[in-house]
Amino acid sequence: MHSTHPDRKAPPSRIRLAVRLALVALVSVVGAGFGASACLNRPLCDKDCRPRTTNIFVDQIVQKAVDKIDLLFMVDNSISMADKQQVLKAAVPDLVQRLVSPNCVDPKSGTANKQATPQDPQTQCPAPLVREFTPIRNIHIGIITSSIGGHGTGPAVNTNLCVGDESKLDKQQENDHGWLMGKRSRFMVPAGNTTVNTQGFLDWNPDVNKGESVGAFNAAFQAMTVATGEFGCGLESQLESIYRFLVDPSPYDHIVTQNCGGSTEQCAVPTGKDMNLLAQRQAFLRGDSLVAVIMVTDENDCSIRESGQYFYAARDNIAATSAMPPSRQGAPRTPRARWRSPWARIRRTSGASIRSSASASIFSIRRSAT
Repeated sequence: MHSTHPDRKAPPSRIRLAVRLALVALVSVVGAGFGASACLNRPLCDKDCRPRTTNIFVDQIVQKAVDKIDLLFMVDNSISMADKQQVLKAAVPDLVQRLVSPNCVDPKSGTANKQATPQDPQTQCPAPLVREFTPIRNIHIGIITSSIGGHGTGPAVNTNLCVGDESKLDKQQENDHGWLMGKRSRFMVPAGNTTVNTQGFLDWNPDVNKGESVGAFNAAFQAMTVATGEFGCGLESQLESIYRFLVDPSPYDHIVTQNCGGSTEQCAVPTGKDMNLLAQRQAFLRGDSLVAVIMVTDENDCSIRESGQYFYAARDNIAATSAMPPSRQGAPRTPRARWRSPWARIRRTSGASIRSSASASIFSIRRSAT
């Protein structure tokens, strides 16, 4: 939620350090993937080896190198994030350059020599230096925001908190539905030969997209970053937004409120299926890629379970707990059961966060067996 203590906001220098550490961690994850192969080794039996039938199939998947990356940014777009978004915008060229044209390093010590690193990724490093890893020539980059609406709040429950309005660009920021920024009308594609996929993400693939340039790609990436805005929902749902885009098997289309069973109290009911989001996910994710998530925010997560009466924690017209229905009194303000279990299954491979309200974290999901 919006901080009531502006003086506690982390300064740009601190979020800049957090972003830098997260981006370094991403490059480290990519580099570690080279030369690594699957380590799955499970014998069919140990003592009792009698033949039997089973519906469980185990196979070894070998992926010796990372040659595709699906990179998802979750950018907090609530008030106070404009300066942090500018920091991320400034860091974009370095991030892209490190991936598409890795540093030249000493093969023995691993020490980088940036001055000797050619700009052209096709150019060899001067001997005896070698590339830190093989340049990545197939990258998907997408941006989502922390705003996914009011979780059931609306006129039916006497509040319009984070309802959103697609016809107004500033109000649109209150509910981005978990969609990729390239599909939002407030993002304008900058001039340049840059491939923005029809499903809303950037597609770096110079072998297929002839004439694609790093400069134009960076410009589009930066434009997406600042298009997130800072008039989003104050109920920052960073983790729910990531879960919704990457994992949720049946993301709802919208939420309606209706009487709870056997009661006149209002309950939130997720309704329909968001086919737009599913199409974006299907186009963005590849089955043989490294998936990495970078989260840039200056607030704690406020994800709320989107069903029942959990939305009462989000209402802006409740003066005290006693104003809640009896069934919700004493309940936690930010129930997180929805995302805690799914994210517990995703191993945090590498990351960096600053002990304050500003953080930039990275998660990676390997699709090969390890």
